[in-house]
Amino acid sequence: MLERKLGIILLVATSLLAVANLVTGQYWTAALSAAVSGYLIWRMRTDGPRKRAAAAAKARWSPERVREATAGAQGHVPAVKALREADPALSLTDADRLVKAARPT
Repeated sequence: MLERKLGIILLVATSLLAVANLVTGQYWTAALSAAVSGYLIWRMRTDGPRKRAAAAAKARWSPERVREATAGAQGHVPAVKALREADPALSLTDADRLVKAARPT
């Protein structure tokens, strides 16, 4: 939530900066500010669905299911690889955390 608020604040600031630079005739700075604003808009639109998909993928895996998917793997890294092959929507970090939580070390 804090990231989204910070993104909105930065978006408003760069948009205002772009308009102010256009008014004063500083076109290159205005173009740069507009490009940053466009990037922030794109990032805010694509980040939300990606995070929701990652959370949904992580929620599908119970410790028992993780142990079943990684049963043949010897070691931590092969277990993470096996889990990610079973569910490509899992991020590397999420797969690592799930394996650490489900398998004894």
